[in-house]
Amino acid sequence: MLPGNVHDLAAARENVLGVLRPFCDAMPVLADPGYEGAGHGVHVPVKKPAGVKELDIGTRARNALIRSVRCLGERGFALLTQRWKALQHHHPDLRGHQPRWRRAWA
Repeated sequence: MLPGNVHDLAAARENVLGVLRPFCDAMPVLADPGYEGAGHGVHVPVKKPAGVKELDIGTRARNALIRSVRCLGERGFALLTQRWKALQHHHPDLRGHQPRWRRAWA
């Protein structure tokens, strides 16, 4: 586990990307814009360059796919956070405690 002040890309390079590299050709990784520059096989959304009216259909489809997968993860994390707050409110034993998944990102 790395401290909370370590950037996501630095943590991914240290813990995950080295292990995934051999598999990235067969199974590319979809990532959010924070992983731009992660290297071969890690696909991030493409920004529209200045002066370009519209991205090509393949790039737009990839961006939509990344957004749709990311929104599911964001929604899941929001639900976990809400439920934890509700549990803390109703269960005195849990007040003042943070779950393990919350401590990892704090």
